[in-house]
Amino acid sequence: MSTKKVFNLCKAVAFPALALLVIKLFFPGNITWNTAADMIYQAVVPSVLAWGVCFNIKVGNSDFSVGANAMLSAILGGYISQQLGFGPILCFLLVVAFSIIFGCLTALAYRLLKIPTIIVTLCMVYLYESVAQIFNNGQGVMLDISMQVLAKKGPTLLVLLVVFPIAYYLYNVRAVGYHVRAVGNGTNIAAQTGIDPIRIKMKAFIIAGAFSGLFAACTLLSTCVYKPATAPMASMAITFDAMMSVYIGMSFAAWTNLTVGIYIGAVCVRILKLFMTIIGLSTYWNNIVVAGIVLLFLVVSSVNDM
Repeated sequence: MSTKKVFNLCKAVAFPALALLVIKLFFPGNITWNTAADMIYQAVVPSVLAWGVCFNIKVGNSDFSVGANAMLSAILGGYISQQLGFGPILCFLLVVAFSIIFGCLTALAYRLLKIPTIIVTLCMVYLYESVAQIFNNGQGVMLDISMQVLAKKGPTLLVLLVVFPIAYYLYNVRAVGYHVRAVGNGTNIAAQTGIDPIRIKMKAFIIAGAFSGLFAACTLLSTCVYKPATAPMASMAITFDAMMSVYIGMSFAAWTNLTVGIYIGAVCVRILKLFMTIIGLSTYWNNIVVAGIVLLFLVVSSVNDM
């Protein structure tokens, strides 16, 4: 890595570090210096979902269904694994498999209905949430404590070391990453170069579905509990968290690659939520603030595209 790249990476990392320092100065009794390590650890699983959401955002899909996809996949995969006596590995794979299937279902709905992605995915949110609320009488899933294999920092950081190269490879090395960026930069121009925009948008849905499954499996195997949404579209809070990580990560893209930037963005989101908790905002207000920031990013992005 060149000196310039190291310097740029340090500039990107300095932003969340400075934010923590400011919080420490104003609220010295609320956090310790170990908080920085906690933020790095807590950002791992959310960044997994954000890496998948990145493909949808860059290709121009407005996909709000990834949170509901993760919820339903975790409940179905976890419940079936529980009934069949599967161990953590098979449970993990089953959750991911369900999520990929639901990602394919969302992609197929987009292809067949030929309507804007925002409408398709909002419909899928209602569908996935409704199935999750009906399944198992709305009880969700609660695994045995022996399945809690990702509750410690070591295994979770191992997830980061495994999933990060996959996300980087797909977005920066594989052709699908280039095609996603090409379609996002201009559908008509991409089509003129031989790229099928509809097909690439469908691939983005499926890739996002796969990362939703990884997120759901990691969450389930770290808590052993996954409950259905308690209110209509409540799962979108997870989606907004991931989208915010991506948008913040995009602002760091000038200094580092987007995959690294998204992880730093996920750390920033954790720091923001920590700050809102310290000043006494409830979870509902946390969700409102995050949703408001995401909407602001969407508006700015739409204006820039005009």
